[in-house]
Parts: sequence; C-alpha cells; structure tokens
Amino acid sequence: MRKTHQYEIKSMFKGFAAIRDKIINDRKRKNEDLIIICGNKKMFLPQEKFGSFAYSVSVKDKFTSEIHNLLYFEFKEEDKQQTNLF
Repeated sequence: MRKTHQYEIKSMFKGFAAIRDKIINDRKRKNEDLIIICGNKKMFLPQEKFGSFAYSVSVKDKFTSEIHNLLYFEFKEEDKQQTNLF
C-alpha cells in the first residue's frame, strides 16, 4: 500500500477540483496517492488516475509570471460505508 498525501482546496468549480500540475508531479515523484479535501468532503485519487483529469487550464502566476496548469478532476466523494469495509 502506497503512502497518501492530503491536499486541501478551498472550493470547487461546478463539481470539479482544481489541482496544480506541480502537486500531481510531486506525488508521482514521491510515489504517493492523493487525498483531496474540500470542507468536510474527501476524495481519494490514486496515482493510476492522475492522467484522467477532465480538462486543464493554463494560468499565469501573479507573483512570478510563470505559466502553470490547473488540472480539473471530477470530485467524487469517498463512500464512507465502502471504506469501513476495508
């Protein structure tokens, strides 16, 4: 079983969670899965699903003027009954 990293976001956009490409690349490098937290909701995102984002948007960093990609993943809340089985 791989380690997991919890990443908290403040809000979602139309049911999608925006994650910076840097976060995904760091998790790949460290061989970790990702748990996305928004409020009191959690979503488990295994490494195998890192490439299955719905769409991406290039954004300019307002401090460094670098271009970053925001990857939008459909937020599917963790089923609490299912996790209790394991």
